[in-house]
Amino acid sequence: MITLRAFPYNVGGRARTSAETMLVIKIEKSNLCSIAKKGFFVRKSCSRGRESPLAGQSAGYNFGRKRGNMATWIAHLRLAEELLKHIPNLDRAQFAIGNIAPDSGIPDEKWEKFNPPPAVTHFQNPANAQRDNLDLDFYRGYLAKADPGDTGRFSFRLGYFFHLVTDNLWSRLVGRPTKERYPEQFATDPNFIWTVKEDWYGQDFIYLRDHPASLFWQVFLDAQPEGFDLDFIPREAIEQQLRYIKTFYQQVDDEAQARYTRPYLYFSQADMDGFITQASGDLLRIYRLLWPSAPDVTGKFSALELLQSFPEL
Repeated sequence: MITLRAFPYNVGGRARTSAETMLVIKIEKSNLCSIAKKGFFVRKSCSRGRESPLAGQSAGYNFGRKRGNMATWIAHLRLAEELLKHIPNLDRAQFAIGNIAPDSGIPDEKWEKFNPPPAVTHFQNPANAQRDNLDLDFYRGYLAKADPGDTGRFSFRLGYFFHLVTDNLWSRLVGRPTKERYPEQFATDPNFIWTVKEDWYGQDFIYLRDHPASLFWQVFLDAQPEGFDLDFIPREAIEQQLRYIKTFYQQVDDEAQARYTRPYLYFSQADMDGFITQASGDLLRIYRLLWPSAPDVTGKFSALELLQSFPEL
């Protein structure tokens, strides 16, 4: 039995509130394949008898394109929520989607290859051992000349840009330090990163449980990519990823409950909160450096270089 939690899109013709009664949906595993074909569960092919991504730990903890040292999806949305407090005239829904969009890609049956691949959606240089995102390449090609007056389009692209920068920050502040802290575990167990990621994503579930008025529940769940027009990623890939993420975080089955009582040996709530505080400050500084009038970024690869060039801001 798989249990999901859901909220009505509207109640009595009005927008829902955080106080609305939660609907609990229980789905027999035997019905998951038929649901998968409707686009809700997208990880594996049911025709070969494989379970859905919500049935069993190996599938339930499938983070898809969030490989390597990339921030969690709720970390991205928490940062979006913080930035919306300080950056005016943004479309909240399109900004939220933009902060998730780079992790979109249509997977093959084994979820090993994606179209487009992460190197494309994250503007990565495969020759770079750290695989840092070249976020300023996206900025120069898709954002620098975007009109802030075109609110939906600009909000989506700004969110996309911040996602790329955030993954670089996560790599520097969380991912690489974790590998340095546990060198023996990483050297002897090729799957140790997934143990660590259970802590990362478990913190997402705890945050959402404790913050029913968060951007995820109040805006993201109903959001659709109306401001999307990028030429290197199909709309279908973004829509599919949105469905997956919205479903992933609404689980309330035994596996989901276990996340609330994990020991969190490798990444605590304080660790996540500390990252959000540091990263939101860095992203806001970057925004204020680039808008309304940007410095010369020729020859620079990441907006993080701007923080070093202008430490006084």
